[in-house]
Amino acid sequence: MRIKYFGWMRQYVGKPEEVVDLAEFSETSATISELADWLSTRSAGHARAFAQRDQLRVAIDREFAEWGDPCKPQAEIAFLPPITGG
Repeated sequence: MRIKYFGWMRQYVGKPEEVVDLAEFSETSATISELADWLSTRSAGHARAFAQRDQLRVAIDREFAEWGDPCKPQAEIAFLPPITGG
């Protein structure tokens, strides 16, 4: 899976994206929420990025998704903080 980070999440994690294998964190199907739990253990920056999960939106293959939706092995999953501006 290709994981993409936007806004302040990119700053906390220290990179715009990373590739992970579903098998790295789950032997069976996993939800986006479980993926986020696992990602938050990868570094202090990841933990900080996911600490405010209630403020984040998630998208799977450029379509907004829910935290309980299943991960897909070849998917692009994006985590998006609130967007502000004029």
